[in-house]
Amino acid sequence: MAAHAGAVLVIAAGVARLWGQAAGGKFASDECFHAFAAEWIMRHRALPAVLPEFYSGFYYYYHPLLHVLGAAWAAAFGLAALHVLPVVFAAALLVTLWGAEIAGVPRAAARWAALLCVMSTPLGDYAVRFYVESLTTLLVSGAVLAWLAWRRRPNTSRVVLVGALVGLTLLTKFTGWLLLAGLGVAAAWEAVRGRRRNATALAGAAALALALATPWLVRNQALFGSALYPMLAPDVDRALLWLGQQRFSLSPGAFLARVPWLLGPALGAAVVEAILVPIVRRRVGPREGIFALAVVGMIATAFVPFAQHRHLNPFLPLAALAGAWAVWEAAEARKAVVVALDVLMLTVATVGVMHMPDHRADADLPSDLAESFASMAPHVSDDGAILSLWTYDTYYYVGRPATWVLASGQRDRPGELFNERDPGRFLEALGHHHIRYVFAPRTVNAVPFNGANYSADLMGCLRGLVATGQLEVAWTSKTMMLLHVRG
Repeated sequence: MAAHAGAVLVIAAGVARLWGQAAGGKFASDECFHAFAAEWIMRHRALPAVLPEFYSGFYYYYHPLLHVLGAAWAAAFGLAALHVLPVVFAAALLVTLWGAEIAGVPRAAARWAALLCVMSTPLGDYAVRFYVESLTTLLVSGAVLAWLAWRRRPNTSRVVLVGALVGLTLLTKFTGWLLLAGLGVAAAWEAVRGRRRNATALAGAAALALALATPWLVRNQALFGSALYPMLAPDVDRALLWLGQQRFSLSPGAFLARVPWLLGPALGAAVVEAILVPIVRRRVGPREGIFALAVVGMIATAFVPFAQHRHLNPFLPLAALAGAWAVWEAAEARKAVVVALDVLMLTVATVGVMHMPDHRADADLPSDLAESFASMAPHVSDDGAILSLWTYDTYYYVGRPATWVLASGQRDRPGELFNERDPGRFLEALGHHHIRYVFAPRTVNAVPFNGANYSADLMGCLRGLVATGQLEVAWTSKTMMLLHVRG
C-alpha cells in the first residue's frame, strides 16, 4: 500500500508538470493542422473532403479519430483546451497500465511499468504536443491489455472490447494494422492448439475491428482513389516523393540504432530483463507475446517510408510492461528484493519528475515566426493565398489560405514555381494558382529545390519581379518579407 501510494503521488506530480507545459504551449507545424481540423469538425459536425485553407486544396484523408475527439473536447472545454488533450491521453495510459492487474499482470509489475512510462522522454515529448502519438499509444496499450484480460477469462464482452479498441486504432494511425495482424496470428495460434472457440472469438474481434474502419476506407477510396491514402496514392509526384524521402527518411539500420537512446537507462534495463528471463527459464507466455509485438512493431516501423522516431512511442509501454513483469518474476521469491526494487523505482521516478525537462522547448512556434505572423497579418487582405513554407502555421496565425507543394494530397500543385527561372512565367504561375502573397526569407543560400526550401530559382524570380515593380514589399523584418502581387 505504501508503494502504491508513493507511485500515485509521483505519477500525479508527473502528469501535473506535463499539464503545465502543454497548457503554456504555442502550436506549431502539424499541431496547427490538427487544431484546425478539430475546430472545423466541431463547427460543421461533419468530416471535410478538401480543406482549401491548406496547400491550394488539401485532401482530408487523415485518420479521423484524433480530430473527432478533439472536436468533442473543444466543444466541451473550448479551443484552448486542445493544448492539454494529449496530456489527458497520457494520463489515461498511465491509469491503464496501473490497472493491468485486471489482465493478470502482477500488481508490482503494473506499478513499475507506469513509473517507467512517466519517466520516458519520448512519451513525455508527445504528451505535451497535439499530435496523434499520445492517443495511438493509449489505444495500442489498451487493446493489448484487453487481449490479456480476455485470455485470462474469455468472454464475449472482453473480446468485443478487443475488437473495438483495435478498430479505433485503425481509425487513429496505420499502427492499427499491426494490431489487426496480431489478432490474426493469435487466432491462428488458438486454432493450431485446438481451441476453436477462442480462435473464432479472436477472428470475430478482427472482423469487428475491420468493420469499424471500413467506412473510412471506402470513403478514401471513393474520394482519393486509395483506401489507404496516401499509400498507393494515384496522384503522387514521384520526383517530389523522392525529394521528401531523401530529406526525412533514415536507413533502417540508422533508425534502429537510435532505439536504445530512446529507451533510456531505466526502460532499457527492463527490456534486457524481458529478453533474459525467458531464456534462463526456458519458457514463453503472454508476456513474451507482448514483448514480441513491441519488437516487431519497432522493426517494422524502421522500414516504413518517412518513419520518425515518434512512431515508436506506441510500443514503449508494451516494452515497459513486459520488462517490469520480467523483473518481478525474477524477484518474486524474495520479498526483500521486491521492496528494494519498489524503493529504487520510486526514487528514480521521483528524481526524474523533479528534473523533468521542458518537453515543449523545441515544439513551440519559434519566436521569430510568431512575431512575423503577428506583424504581417494586418498587411494581408482577402484576395488570394500566401505561398509559405510554414503552410499550417501561416494559415493558423494569419488567417489566410497558405500553400506550398506536396508529393500528393493536393488539389492544385504549384510545383513549377520552384524551378522556374523566368520572372514573367513565374508571375503567370502565381496568378494561375491564385497566389497573391509570398512569405519568404530576405536572403537564402543559392541551392536547388529540395521540397522544403526557398530555391535559388524562386528567389531569383522574386528579386526580378520586385525590381520591376510587379511585386511590392508589403511587410518586412530583419529576416523575413511579405511580397504582394500588384494589380
